Amino acid sequence: MPSNNSRVRPSPFDGFSRSAALDDKITEDVSALFRTPTGRAVLDYLESITIRAVAGPAVDPNELMHREGQRFILSVISARMDAKQKKEAKHVPDAD
Repeated sequence: MPSNNSRVRPSPFDGFSRSAALDDKITEDVSALFRTPTGRAVLDYLESITIRAVAGPAVDPNELMHREGQRFILSVISARMDAKQKKEAKHVPDAD
């Protein structure tokens, strides 16, 4: 019987099927990339043109769907970074 890490399943972050080990590796890589000062600056820029950008009431439906797709990508990055941070917080020894 395959281990839980090698079994293919939908990712909780993006819904694409992959092994838990590969999904964990992607989370590690995303977190390592965007935790750097340069990565943080790029993420801030991407947020400024997606999450913090407001479309007016006359926005074309196709443009709105495109913007929502961009926002989804940023939410996947953010969710992976949060998951990595929570995983690390669980492994921090008490400072007693």
